[in-house]
Parts: sequence; C-alpha cells; structure tokens
Amino acid sequence: MSLHCHHINFPLVLRIIGLLLMIEAGFMLIPLATSVVYAETDCSMAFLWSAVITFVCGAGLYKVPIKTTQMRSPALPTLFLSRCRDSPPQA
Repeated sequence: MSLHCHHINFPLVLRIIGLLLMIEAGFMLIPLATSVVYAETDCSMAFLWSAVITFVCGAGLYKVPIKTTQMRSPALPTLFLSRCRDSPPQA
C-alpha cells in the first residue's frame, strides 16, 4: 500500500495551524493576567511578547489563501472501513 502526499491542501493546513496559534496566544493571556496580579513585571513582559509574537505568526498563516479546487476523497478512511467490514467479529 502506498500513500501519496501530493493531494494535501497545504494552504488549508497552514490556515488551521494559524488558527491554533491564535488560540494559543489567547490562552497565554491567562498567565499574563496572573503575573500582572502578582506584580511580576519580568514574567508579564515575557508572556506579553510571547502572546504578541505567537498571535502575529498565527494571523500571518491564517491569511494564506485556500485552494478552492475539488479534492478527491482520501483513500485511507475507505481502506480502513473496508478492513473493518471484512474482519471477523472479535470474541
């Protein structure tokens, strides 16, 4: 069995990674708020810059245009389902 990777929509993958990075940047605001409450200025600046850089990188990746061409359905789920259907029931 050979899996071909040339049908992967890389712009879509980059957009999803960008979205995840922006979500991660949002979650970095929680420890930022905690460090502000406890007056830890060094930690506050570290979390602030980390959140800003992560968000900017994520926003840049999120702006990648997605291909709108029709993609073929992946063969792996079909192969998996056919194997499950042909296998004998487990005791």
